Amino acid sequence: MGHMDWKAKQPDALNLQRDDHPEREHLLVIRMDSAHWGEWIRTLTELLSDPNPSAELKSEWPGGWTIYWKNRDDDSRVLLAHPDENLWVATIAWKRDAAGSLLEALLRLSPGERLSLLEFEGVSFLSNLEICFERLQG
Repeated sequence: MGHMDWKAKQPDALNLQRDDHPEREHLLVIRMDSAHWGEWIRTLTELLSDPNPSAELKSEWPGGWTIYWKNRDDDSRVLLAHPDENLWVATIAWKRDAAGSLLEALLRLSPGERLSLLEFEGVSFLSNLEICFERLQG
């Protein structure tokens, strides 16, 4: 399992904001500057191109967030658990054959733009979380 520890990053370079979502219960917006964006894309590319069907990445973020990315052979799911008052755990289980289109969309994202995982086909209706990635200016 890969690991990325960004818990101590400065809020102007990397921040997460959770809100209520009218259909999926929760919305998480992850904003990061260009330096973090590039590092995150490289790490995510390694995971999603890993031939191991059980490959996963554990990423720790500011604000008590842990996000697991997992390769999956069937539908994609985005789930959130809140096991403790100050702890949030999200799982992004992404269908392996949809990884290429996700990476392409993330690579095309310009500073100031936002991308939602729900924009992709095949995200299960069981998902209780919408995650948006926003690339910050600079």
